[in-house]
Amino acid sequence: MFKVEEKSSDSIFIEMNADTANIEMITELIMDFSSRFISEEQAYKMGVAVDEAVTNIIMYAYSSDPEKVIFLHLFKKHDEIAIQIENFGPKFTPPVIVEKKKFSFDKLEEGGLGLYLMQEFMDELRFLYDFQVCKNILVMKKYLIG
Repeated sequence: MFKVEEKSSDSIFIEMNADTANIEMITELIMDFSSRFISEEQAYKMGVAVDEAVTNIIMYAYSSDPEKVIFLHLFKKHDEIAIQIENFGPKFTPPVIVEKKKFSFDKLEEGGLGLYLMQEFMDELRFLYDFQVCKNILVMKKYLIG
């Protein structure tokens, strides 16, 4: 399953099965949407960050179970582009992300490169957990300059 609903020119909702076959479509959608507002290079980086996040959800939160569902909401609001990614896997608490200026591959934990790339390519990352419905919520933002 891969459903896309464009609410407006500034908002897209996506519902997808946790299948790695969907990652290329997600990345293309992210890059197409975000390139309306930011440079091609920044849109590419945003696509990579979302690719890493969704891949981690599929592999680690859902143990590659394609029957599980991931929800994404991509939107432009005022001076930022944001994507909210939701999954119903076990509560995820990210490890401490290595400071950019002190980056070293040997200091990364397993799976840490994806988190590092997400931090490097986005302006803001927030990892939240909704205890009422037991879901992880990742919010990633790219600020619009100018």
